[in-house]
Amino acid sequence: MGKAYLIPNGELSGVIFFPPTVRTFRPRVSRWRRLVRICFLLFALVVVWSSVLFAYAPAIMPQTVRAVVEVKPQVTGVLYDADNPLAIVSGKVVRQGEIVDGYLVASIRPDGVELVKAQTAI
Repeated sequence: MGKAYLIPNGELSGVIFFPPTVRTFRPRVSRWRRLVRICFLLFALVVVWSSVLFAYAPAIMPQTVRAVVEVKPQVTGVLYDADNPLAIVSGKVVRQGEIVDGYLVASIRPDGVELVKAQTAI
Protein backbone atom coordinates (compact mmCIF):
# COMPACT_ATOMS: atom_id res chain seq x y z
CA MET A 1 0.00 0.00 0.00
CA GLY A 2 1.18 3.57 0.28
CA LYS A 3 1.13 6.29 2.86
CA ALA A 4 -2.13 7.06 4.67
CA TYR A 5 -3.27 10.66 5.23
CA LEU A 6 -5.95 11.79 7.73
CA ILE A 7 -8.16 14.60 6.41
CA PRO A 8 -8.44 17.17 9.26
CA ASN A 9 -11.28 19.60 8.25
CA GLY A 10 -14.34 19.67 5.98
CA GLU A 11 -16.96 17.16 5.01
CA LEU A 12 -14.54 14.26 4.98
CA SER A 13 -12.83 15.06 8.30
CA GLY A 14 -11.55 11.99 10.06
CA VAL A 15 -11.49 9.93 6.88
CA ILE A 16 -8.26 8.16 6.08
CA PHE A 17 -7.18 8.82 2.54
CA PHE A 18 -4.83 6.55 0.58
CA PRO A 19 -3.48 8.27 -2.53
CA PRO A 20 -3.11 6.02 -5.55
CA THR A 21 0.34 4.55 -6.03
CA VAL A 22 2.05 5.48 -9.24
CA ARG A 23 3.64 2.56 -10.96
CA THR A 24 6.26 3.26 -13.55
CA PHE A 25 6.29 1.12 -16.64
CA ARG A 26 9.43 -0.94 -16.92
CA PRO A 27 9.63 -3.10 -20.00
CA ARG A 28 10.76 -6.66 -19.51
CA VAL A 29 14.29 -7.29 -20.80
CA SER A 30 14.64 -10.31 -23.01
CA ARG A 31 17.07 -13.09 -22.19
CA TRP A 32 19.19 -12.37 -25.24
CA ARG A 33 19.54 -8.71 -24.38
CA ARG A 34 20.47 -9.62 -20.79
CA LEU A 35 23.06 -12.09 -22.12
CA VAL A 36 24.52 -9.43 -24.42
CA ARG A 37 24.80 -6.99 -21.50
CA ILE A 38 26.58 -9.58 -19.34
CA CYS A 39 28.99 -10.43 -22.17
CA PHE A 40 29.74 -6.76 -22.75
CA LEU A 41 30.42 -6.18 -19.05
CA LEU A 42 32.74 -9.19 -18.91
CA PHE A 43 34.57 -8.01 -22.02
CA ALA A 44 34.98 -4.52 -20.53
CA LEU A 45 36.29 -6.04 -17.31
CA VAL A 46 38.86 -8.12 -19.20
CA VAL A 47 40.00 -5.09 -21.20
CA VAL A 48 40.45 -2.97 -18.08
CA TRP A 49 42.38 -5.63 -16.17
CA SER A 50 44.61 -6.48 -19.12
CA SER A 51 45.48 -2.81 -19.59
CA VAL A 52 46.35 -2.60 -15.87
CA LEU A 53 48.57 -5.69 -16.12
CA PHE A 54 50.35 -4.44 -19.24
CA ALA A 55 50.88 -1.05 -17.63
CA TYR A 56 52.71 -2.60 -14.66
CA ALA A 57 54.47 -5.42 -16.55
CA PRO A 58 57.44 -3.27 -17.77
CA ALA A 59 58.20 -2.28 -14.19
CA ILE A 60 58.28 -5.92 -13.09
CA MET A 61 59.91 -7.64 -16.09
CA PRO A 62 63.39 -6.03 -16.18
CA GLN A 63 64.12 -7.12 -12.60
CA THR A 64 63.13 -10.69 -13.39
CA VAL A 65 65.18 -10.75 -16.59
CA ARG A 66 68.27 -9.36 -14.84
CA ALA A 67 68.03 -12.08 -12.21
CA VAL A 68 67.85 -14.84 -14.83
CA VAL A 69 70.22 -13.56 -17.54
CA GLU A 70 73.60 -12.20 -16.49
CA VAL A 71 75.45 -10.15 -19.11
CA LYS A 72 79.19 -10.76 -19.09
CA PRO A 73 81.36 -8.09 -20.67
CA GLN A 74 83.55 -8.96 -23.66
CA VAL A 75 87.02 -7.52 -24.14
CA THR A 76 87.50 -6.70 -27.82
CA GLY A 77 90.69 -4.67 -27.71
CA VAL A 78 93.56 -3.24 -25.65
CA LEU A 79 95.24 0.10 -26.36
CA TYR A 80 98.23 -0.15 -24.09
CA ASP A 81 100.35 2.83 -23.16
CA ALA A 82 102.37 2.85 -19.94
CA ASP A 83 100.96 6.27 -18.92
CA ASN A 84 97.35 5.86 -20.12
CA PRO A 85 96.26 2.26 -20.84
CA LEU A 86 92.81 1.88 -22.44
CA ALA A 87 90.64 -1.14 -23.22
CA ILE A 88 87.55 -1.73 -25.30
CA VAL A 89 85.05 -3.67 -23.18
CA SER A 90 81.51 -4.37 -24.45
CA GLY A 91 81.94 -1.70 -27.13
CA LYS A 92 83.02 1.03 -24.65
CA VAL A 93 86.46 2.55 -24.24
CA VAL A 94 87.38 2.32 -20.55
CA ARG A 95 90.28 3.09 -18.24
CA GLN A 96 91.52 1.31 -15.17
CA GLY A 97 89.09 1.78 -12.24
CA GLU A 98 85.92 2.26 -14.36
CA ILE A 99 82.87 -0.01 -14.09
CA VAL A 100 81.39 -1.76 -17.15
CA ASP A 101 78.24 -3.93 -16.91
CA GLY A 102 78.77 -4.29 -13.16
CA TYR A 103 82.43 -5.31 -13.48
CA LEU A 104 85.36 -3.22 -12.27
CA VAL A 105 88.34 -2.83 -14.60
CA ALA A 106 91.05 -3.82 -12.10
CA SER A 107 94.06 -3.66 -14.42
CA ILE A 108 94.92 -3.29 -18.08
CA ARG A 109 97.98 -5.16 -19.37
CA PRO A 110 99.37 -5.50 -22.89
CA ASP A 111 98.13 -9.10 -23.04
CA GLY A 112 94.65 -8.64 -21.46
CA VAL A 113 92.28 -6.95 -19.04
CA GLU A 114 91.42 -8.03 -15.51
CA LEU A 115 87.75 -7.54 -14.62
CA VAL A 116 86.52 -8.07 -11.06
CA LYS A 117 82.97 -8.65 -9.82
CA ALA A 118 82.04 -9.73 -6.28
CA GLN A 119 85.57 -10.90 -5.46
CA THR A 120 85.76 -13.06 -8.59
CA ALA A 121 88.39 -12.30 -11.23
CA ILE A 122 87.70 -13.03 -14.91
